[in-house]
Amino acid sequence: MDIPFTRSMGNKNSHALKLQQHLYDQMVSESEFCDVTLLIDGIEVKAHWCVIVSCPYFQSLYDSGLTEKISGKIVLHVGKPHAVRAAISFLYQGTVEVNYENVQDLLEMAEYFQITDLKRSCQEYLYSVELTTENCVQLCLLCSLYDLELYTRAFDFLRGHLPEVMKTNDIMTLTHESVISLLKDETLRYVSQEDFFDFVVKWVNNELECRENNFSELFCALDLSRLSKQVIETKIEEEPLVKKFEECILHVLNVKMKHMTGLLSDDNGERECILLAGGCGHHMYLNNLFHLFPDSISVNNIYCYIIKEERWTELAPLPHQMRKPIVTFDPSGYLYVFDTSHSHDSSMFYVYKFQVMNQSWTSFRIKVPESCTNASIQNIIACGGHLYAVMSGHFVGRAPGMDNWQSIILQAKEDETESEIKCYLFARNISTQIVSCAMNNSKICVLAWKIGFRAKKKKNSAKFIVYDTTDNKRMDESKGVSWEPYMFPFEDEIMVCKMGKFQTRKFSFSKRLWYSVKEQFLPHPPQDGGRTDFSFVANGEDLYIFGGKDPETKKPLDTGYKFSLKSKAWTKLENMPQALMLSASCVAKLPADHVKCHISCPHCSFETRKSQAIYNVEYPYDEDDYDEYTDYSYDDDDFPSDNWDDYHDYDPYDPYDDMWFQGI
Repeated sequence: MDIPFTRSMGNKNSHALKLQQHLYDQMVSESEFCDVTLLIDGIEVKAHWCVIVSCPYFQSLYDSGLTEKISGKIVLHVGKPHAVRAAISFLYQGTVEVNYENVQDLLEMAEYFQITDLKRSCQEYLYSVELTTENCVQLCLLCSLYDLELYTRAFDFLRGHLPEVMKTNDIMTLTHESVISLLKDETLRYVSQEDFFDFVVKWVNNELECRENNFSELFCALDLSRLSKQVIETKIEEEPLVKKFEECILHVLNVKMKHMTGLLSDDNGERECILLAGGCGHHMYLNNLFHLFPDSISVNNIYCYIIKEERWTELAPLPHQMRKPIVTFDPSGYLYVFDTSHSHDSSMFYVYKFQVMNQSWTSFRIKVPESCTNASIQNIIACGGHLYAVMSGHFVGRAPGMDNWQSIILQAKEDETESEIKCYLFARNISTQIVSCAMNNSKICVLAWKIGFRAKKKKNSAKFIVYDTTDNKRMDESKGVSWEPYMFPFEDEIMVCKMGKFQTRKFSFSKRLWYSVKEQFLPHPPQDGGRTDFSFVANGEDLYIFGGKDPETKKPLDTGYKFSLKSKAWTKLENMPQALMLSASCVAKLPADHVKCHISCPHCSFETRKSQAIYNVEYPYDEDDYDEYTDYSYDDDDFPSDNWDDYHDYDPYDPYDDMWFQGI
């Protein structure tokens, strides 16, 4: 006869649940088997030592051997009876009913009794509560009091909706330390200093006796230089609390003195900025192999560096991701963007137009004249109230008996009628290199090298053409010019130079001649001097460079520098919001209200730049193929580039080899 193996029989989980319920029923019915009594405000709560010692507070009482263990009675001086009973019940059942009215009382008990799971249950409930301008202050205080992870989320909501929250009564319960932290938070630039001043006065007057002595510290934390002279004299100085404290009076006088001496001027409502658009982002950069991943490089950000305030903000993103766009800004308030991925062999080119005032993106197509085929755009320039394109194409019958390649200046027609050729520049070939810029919003300057039907390698064979948009006049000012990759306006002259080279050429418009400056006019920046693929732009006083590619690691850089064209010195700027290379840049003057936000503005995380803008654009793609690029549901993500078929890992300013040209 076979004897079966020994086997455990029964239902362990079912038995444990029955035992748990049995003990809980004894506690509820105050059975004689309960051997400990908790007293709170004259109310008794019966329990079992064997159950409640599962939490550290009661375990320590039991182990101490004091009167509580001997008498079986524990007198509590913290908490409310309903919260004590709920906490003890939680030790029996592991569940608790939480609502907005009792969550603070339960947290108090969880913290006092050191019941970790009860505290976690309360926090899980608070995560389910919808944050509003009415409850975010109390949730911040509650989370701060009990060190809950939810605090960061609640405080970010408060900071992101601060103007509305400051109108609630709950904001008056903030501590002095919390108010100071808000006033000194640089990311809260979207809140005006005048609104902050009103809030400080209201907060102090809410409990004047105990808060009055805090007013000086709070008031002196305000940046009065961001207020107009009129507001300071008619409102700030007239506040009784300001008049009462000497520190406050001195703070006001200091700002007024700066106005009197010209260090501060009344705000004209505009900010000179540098816009940085598109490029390749760092977080999608895969070592030196990024050219093998054509769908994971481009970004669609438009970053804005405010020159006077020396800080970054952001504009509404590009309509789609662009690896190497071209941008230009019209002083009337329009930003034009062209994606160079679609710049070759076409008779129609899409241009995106951003109207700053109403935050709207539209698009139109530049229609190339029928006489031009295989066209490509090298640059777009807003000048004299019109948009121009420096472009090249194949023209039929330009010379007697032959067809040839020409570079031209084309005036774009935004109504999509055929654009007008304003200026024939020169004959060109596949090796021709071109740089161009605008001068005083009236002239378009074009510098080229290796022009003609066959490339000429000598740099003194460069061509410099000036097209005056006011009188439609073409001027050949090539005598004395020399090719270098950087050309930009400085005062009433055009500079042509190369970084680190000990010679610079200048063209004087008043004298209409080129002359040489034998000095290292543009030295390499002090950090990452060998960078390539960086963005550069000049505003007439200084030259700015941003990002680029590290020559050794091949990774994008996030550093930016300003080079003073007068003092010949580099100044390091605040680091870019992200590492970028191949971005486009231009100088712009934007309304102050449109660039008031900090780059890490908490408000913009709830109402993103994308959601604030209107996108009414047409894309140069089939709609079905482009759905993934027009999905704006992922606010923080960069989307893949549509093209990377022309990647070469070389210095873009190195001349092409003539052998290469001859072999094509």
